[in-house]
Amino acid sequence: MKNKLFFAIAFVLVQAGASAQAQLKVGYTNVDYVLSQLPDSKQIESELKTYRTQLESQLLYVAQEWLTLASLREQLIADAQLRGPTIRL
Repeated sequence: MKNKLFFAIAFVLVQAGASAQAQLKVGYTNVDYVLSQLPDSKQIESELKTYRTQLESQLLYVAQEWLTLASLREQLIADAQLRGPTIRL
């Protein structure tokens, strides 16, 4: 009797799980197409290109500054090695 009840409950639970999975639906969409249909998409795209250009120029400036400072650091280290150790009082 207990085995029949156990199998009946297990069967009901398995069927409930299977029906819950059958109700799950997944959809896909083309995001590029949807965004291209928006009225302000061209203006936003041009603003993003302008912003990208600004960021790229800032990055180049910072990279050049970093290289300049790195070369100055190397020169200072070389000069310090040529002078030898110094004693500070």
